[in-house]
Amino acid sequence: MLLFLFTCLGLSMAEPESDHTMVVEAHRDLEVYVAPIQIRNEAPAIEAVVGEYSVFGFASMHSNLSKYSNGSGGYHPIKHTFPKGFMVYNEDTIKYAWGEECNYSRDAKKCSYENNHFLLETHITIDRHQLVVEMFLYNSDLQVVSRGSTTSNLRTTWIKQQEVTTDTTTYPGQSQRSCNKDDGNCTMTPAAPTQMTTMSKPKEEMPLRWDIPHKLLNYHIQQASLRLWTGARIDAKD
Repeated sequence: MLLFLFTCLGLSMAEPESDHTMVVEAHRDLEVYVAPIQIRNEAPAIEAVVGEYSVFGFASMHSNLSKYSNGSGGYHPIKHTFPKGFMVYNEDTIKYAWGEECNYSRDAKKCSYENNHFLLETHITIDRHQLVVEMFLYNSDLQVVSRGSTTSNLRTTWIKQQEVTTDTTTYPGQSQRSCNKDDGNCTMTPAAPTQMTTMSKPKEEMPLRWDIPHKLLNYHIQQASLRLWTGARIDAKD
């Protein structure tokens, strides 16, 4: 009887075995995913070529210019709290940090939200009159915490048509000498003056228009990146 009771007690105290183990992956670093540049060109004649890695490269340098909350209402340089600064990833490197469970190329916002890190998007819009580069930095809740932009506008110069002036010039004529063969007397006959007149009038045409088109330069990407990261203020809740 006692053996039966000890057996039952031992079975009741044993921990149940589990067939599945849940592993939650979390990173303690500040991380940002740099999405590929999105270009909307409404004026194909305007040059709009920029390096695919330009935003990623500038983010790797400029992200250290951001500020982090000091816990008392102010902000200090990001490296005071995170010595490494931001860990910056793009579509080629993100899979090594977070695996391939989430497709960043298909839906970067969804993956950033699920993996609890920042997202940097770049949108370039071009039309005949203006070029705009905009960058948006989202926190893990997909709220914009910083924005940087730069523009380049079409420049137009008007060239006034040249006016042609009117002038009249008179040249004195040369006298003609004639002699009589019978008596040998000679006389001088004055010649009529020579007059040259140039006729002209002011131009009636409109001034010539000279358009200097805008074009996308690496400088625009650099300036937008600087403005975004120097203006970024990161709170602990982000």
